[in-house]
Amino acid sequence: MSEKIFLHETKSAKFVFDKSSIPADQKEPVYIVITALESGSGSVLCKACNQEYPADQLVKEPIGHGTSPLKTNLTQKKGGFFKNLFGRKQKLPGMYGGVCFRCPEGHELISARTWMT
Repeated sequence: MSEKIFLHETKSAKFVFDKSSIPADQKEPVYIVITALESGSGSVLCKACNQEYPADQLVKEPIGHGTSPLKTNLTQKKGGFFKNLFGRKQKLPGMYGGVCFRCPEGHELISARTWMT
């Protein structure tokens, strides 16, 4: 049986994991929690519901421009082929993206920006 440890706490949640499921390559507590939740290990106490949920019951949502800079959520340009080809070029703002985990009731538990340009 693995030893359970309390890893991180936010305003809205408490995160508990098996000691063996914590990634050794991460240093920041938020990213350790995100990595462990993505792998489906641990459990979370939602303070709004006052209920504990296993990681596999949480809802994962992208934030910003998505979870990866290679798969961004950009809207299509309007105006047709020639307007897009010869139209005025717009300077793109810096983009960012990440991931958010919510309990089954919809309360945000943790979110983190995982990339930016």
